[in-house]
Amino acid sequence: CNFRLCPFQLCPLRAANKAMSKKPAAQPTLHKVIMVGSGGVGKSALTLQFMYDEFVEDYEPTKADSYRKKVVLDGEEVQIDILDTAGQEDYAAIRDNYFRSGEGFLCVFSITEPESFDATQEFREQILRVKNDENIPFLLVGNKSDLGDKRRVPLDACRERAAHWQVPYVETSAKTRDNVDKVPAHTHLHPPT
Repeated sequence: CNFRLCPFQLCPLRAANKAMSKKPAAQPTLHKVIMVGSGGVGKSALTLQFMYDEFVEDYEPTKADSYRKKVVLDGEEVQIDILDTAGQEDYAAIRDNYFRSGEGFLCVFSITEPESFDATQEFREQILRVKNDENIPFLLVGNKSDLGDKRRVPLDACRERAAHWQVPYVETSAKTRDNVDKVPAHTHLHPPT
């Protein structure tokens, strides 16, 4: 299927979840989003913050974890299935399988680690190779914005890369929850019109 990225629209996700639990509805549309990035950049922390409003301080490498949540985006109830993938190079061989199943991608790096920003180029190239489609929903995410005093990836470089790729860019903090709810809104998928 071909999909396009919907323009950003912030929705109060927690309030929407409470409202949805009161009325029965048809099965919501499922959108599979794949979280990619180098190890230690906060992919799991972002996912857990979005899913459960909690921050996990200790880093434990992920192999692959899947999470599902109902949200309302653009007035439509949808289910977002987030696959939090391993960032370590040991798991690079199995990434192709994950990428084939994804409808949208969150490419996460740490604003404090230039190497993780450099790695976004390789992740994007691998996704484009596997999907064979340049029009897939894709969001570049600079995490750890709460560590601005330790920033080593210039904001201009982040914006330039996103503009070059023609994708949105957002900075988040899994620790403070800053912009965490914006991430799934950017990956809301619609069939082409």
